[in-house]
Amino acid sequence: MKQRGRKSATAVAVARPVETVPRLEVPLDLTPERTDIWHAVAASKPADWWDSGNAHLLSQYCRHVIQARRLAQLIDAEMARPELDIRAIATLDALQNKNTMSIRALAASMRISQQSNYSARGAAGAASRHTTRARPWEDE
Repeated sequence: MKQRGRKSATAVAVARPVETVPRLEVPLDLTPERTDIWHAVAASKPADWWDSGNAHLLSQYCRHVIQARRLAQLIDAEMARPELDIRAIATLDALQNKNTMSIRALAASMRISQQSNYSARGAAGAASRHTTRARPWEDE
């Protein structure tokens, strides 16, 4: 005979089978550096966030992040030279800006950037909690 009334939270939790979602596998063509970025980004979201449809976007994101590091190293090397080559620095800076825009676009399309997780409603609530307003029961 079944138990009458509501089921306890423990009984409900035990009754549901646990479903495991496998992580998206790293493509074989990624370098070890890109693989590190892949693991870091993939681990930042739940496993069911990723599917094979956006694996190529994540792969390109990893490539652009490593490329951004290389460009930063080249800019630092140019800045360390005794005589500055303004044209070389400007060219590298333009490349870095284009690369940054690519990273930003990829992050937004995969919804992994802070802006994609931003809620104006939540921000307004946080801002109002930190303002000092007169309380109705207090004298002015």
